[in-house]
Amino acid sequence: MTENKKEQELNDFFDGKSTSTISKVVKKAKRITILRNIGISLFVIVFLLITLSLSWLFIIRGSQEKAMRDI
Repeated sequence: MTENKKEQELNDFFDGKSTSTISKVVKKAKRITILRNIGISLFVIVFLLITLSLSWLFIIRGSQEKAMRDI
């Protein structure tokens, strides 16, 4: 009896008409995954911006020092 209930629950889930705890858990897991991906993407973007800003500053500083030596 429990196997038939579980199979019916899975069939309902894959058909998109399930309101059981499995569908709630899957929806929550999808939501968490999306939020985690957004967080990781934001972290990478901020890291790249900081890295590019610092490298730009070092390039500008180097060119200023070179210009001062040329004078």
